[in-house]
Amino acid sequence: MLRFSLKPSKKLAYLLVAAHSAALVLLWLSVPWLIAVPITPAIIASAVITVRRDALRAASRAIAALELNDDCVCAVQFKSGEWREAVVVGTSFVAPYLTTVNLKIEGYRFVRHVVVLPDSLDADFFRQLRVLLRWKWRDSSKSASVENVGP
Repeated sequence: MLRFSLKPSKKLAYLLVAAHSAALVLLWLSVPWLIAVPITPAIIASAVITVRRDALRAASRAIAALELNDDCVCAVQFKSGEWREAVVVGTSFVAPYLTTVNLKIEGYRFVRHVVVLPDSLDADFFRQLRVLLRWKWRDSSKSASVENVGP
């Protein structure tokens, strides 16, 4: 079993602010101001919400901890302290510089994404998470999809 708390990520905050800033610049350079003016607050609100929830982990619905069992059962803890069961979706991304865990959380309609950069975890936990997602979870999702195929 792998259980860890996620720390706020300054790198992710910088990346999100940079991406939203680039969107604003491109918006103002490519469309008339009559169109850009009403869209600008939406981009700014998106930046505030995503940085607060995903990078700083300060929102009450921010995912603050993950628990991954060897039998491919997952649980998430929100900043509010509430735990929920979740399923790791096979589209999760694993790389040495970034891991994105896509989760279907019990009681949620849409898939939630947990972006984990190396500054979000201790180096050993980050390595264990990548190894577990790359080998254990991927193997189990492939075998589950093979078992579900009928003759």
